[in-house]
Amino acid sequence: MRLFNSRASLFVRLSLIILSLFSASALAKTSDFTKTATFAKTATVTKNSDFDIPTLANQSYWLKLGHYLPNTLSGYESTIDSEDFFLAANGKTHPKQELAATINALYHADASVAKAARCQYPARFTWLESKAGRTAQLDCPELERWQKVLDPDGMTWFFQLPL
Repeated sequence: MRLFNSRASLFVRLSLIILSLFSASALAKTSDFTKTATFAKTATVTKNSDFDIPTLANQSYWLKLGHYLPNTLSGYESTIDSEDFFLAANGKTHPKQELAATINALYHADASVAKAARCQYPARFTWLESKAGRTAQLDCPELERWQKVLDPDGMTWFFQLPL
């Protein structure tokens, strides 16, 4: 049973990675996303934010969501090369600024901008909502369609034995 749980957990993590990469390219074409990305790259978080950005930006899960690895010269650098993945202009190398831009986009005053950001970054939104003690509520038809396509009945692992 323990082996099954670890396999299921791995499958969920891989699914979230694939989803984040898939949704970034699909939603980049919408005007709401363009508005979100433009806003996030120029705005700053209000002082009344519910989130402790310096603390959250250093948490391992946030670093995993951004695919950040330690860089000996400058702190962190993401393994993602696509500029469309990041909301902050320098989000590739600054997890704290990427988190601030993400919060701005996900909790934007314009509901259509916030919805577009939440549908593009469902894992980020779910994580932030859990940190605020809430359950994420997503209304994303494309995400639901993707989940139905990827809904497996089971999973089989094959291991090659050494010759």
